[in-house]
Amino acid sequence: MDHVEPTFEVLEPILANSQFAITVADTKGLLTIFNVAAEKLTGYTREEVLGTSVTRFYEEEEECFALWERVRLQGKIEGYETNMVHKNGELVPVSLFLAEIHDECGRVVGSMALSMDQREKDRLASDLEREKSRVRFYNDVLRHDIRNATQTISGYLQMLVDRRECRGDGVAAKAVEVCLRQARRIRDLIENVGILERIENRGERITQSVDMVTLVREVVGLVRDTYSDRDLKMEVSLPPQDVFVIESCPLLKDALFNLVDNAVAHNGSSEPWVSVKLEHEPGVEASSREKFDKYRITIEDNGPGIAEVNKDLIFQRYIRLCVGGSGLGLSVVKAVVKRCEGEVWVEDRVEGCPEKGARFVLELYSRPRNKRTTGRVLE
Repeated sequence: MDHVEPTFEVLEPILANSQFAITVADTKGLLTIFNVAAEKLTGYTREEVLGTSVTRFYEEEEECFALWERVRLQGKIEGYETNMVHKNGELVPVSLFLAEIHDECGRVVGSMALSMDQREKDRLASDLEREKSRVRFYNDVLRHDIRNATQTISGYLQMLVDRRECRGDGVAAKAVEVCLRQARRIRDLIENVGILERIENRGERITQSVDMVTLVREVVGLVRDTYSDRDLKMEVSLPPQDVFVIESCPLLKDALFNLVDNAVAHNGSSEPWVSVKLEHEPGVEASSREKFDKYRITIEDNGPGIAEVNKDLIFQRYIRLCVGGSGLGLSVVKAVVKRCEGEVWVEDRVEGCPEKGARFVLELYSRPRNKRTTGRVLE
């Protein structure tokens, strides 16, 4: 058992603080590791049980032998529920994870068991459900109150837009219109939080028809409004048709806004430049041999770019590579695009030169539609 004992010495601080009862036995079934949580679960001290058989914790030895035979055949067992015999004779309902331990040559040198009191597991699950219910309640309250406040703001802004004296002042009229559009965006965001909750927590599949060209135009307009005080150059390229309707997740607009907004917000250049390009490729064959229309949106910038080692990290939840922000933005973008059965990734605008800017690519697929009308390319 020399192969297992040194492992315990290295991991002892971790084992001591684990909430799982962790036990390790050699190939004869004799205990070699018994952590603090195992002591609390069984009532035995480590000194009392080390070197003794693991069968003492089972009502019937046959159950213990049958379990380890299953582990030998399957490699591991997860979520097995049984009763463990406490030192005082009480039967403690537990949930077990059992697995073999191998040495560096792949030989079996022992076995490991992770145990949790099923009553504690049920209590934690109940506490978690209560917390989720509380968060949903707070979320509903916040959405309701913010929605009402936004409606009031939008109403007064619309009143200003309609006033004759405001229309006579071009600067004031422009400012009010921008504020009105942003207020409407806040309203849409509040609604979309509800949609996201239904998608993520309830597993609902929610789709809506979206014209891709209109989508890109609206997102570009919102970004221009947001950064109207910056000397921002935006290049927008659209395909030569106006109507490209697909069925997508209602949050696609917000996902695209996040990508374009990031290209500006984290640019840092004295002359920020962003390019948004929509391309359409009809008749792309899927693995099922069914034909689809492919839509590719690329967002390029002349900002600091993203190092190769960070290209995957930025889409992970709570990973933040810049000052400010929650680290949720791009992880939500990836989740939304996945709901649309699409893909999103980042690459160098100039291959091999991340310092020359980034290129985010979003690809979506849709069954082809017949309706097409003539369009144009925006400046």
